Amino acid sequence: MRNYATEASSMSRNQLLAQTSMSMLKQSNSMSRHGECPLLG
Repeated sequence: MRNYATEASSMSRNQLLAQTSMSMLKQSNSMSRHGECPLLG
């Protein structure tokens, strides 16, 4: 029998991770456009 509670929590955690990484990506992109990000040149 599958543990739906564990699956749901892991899914929401993955969603949260994806959202966080996406927002960080957008931030770094907007920063690089203004030339404020040394990592991206």
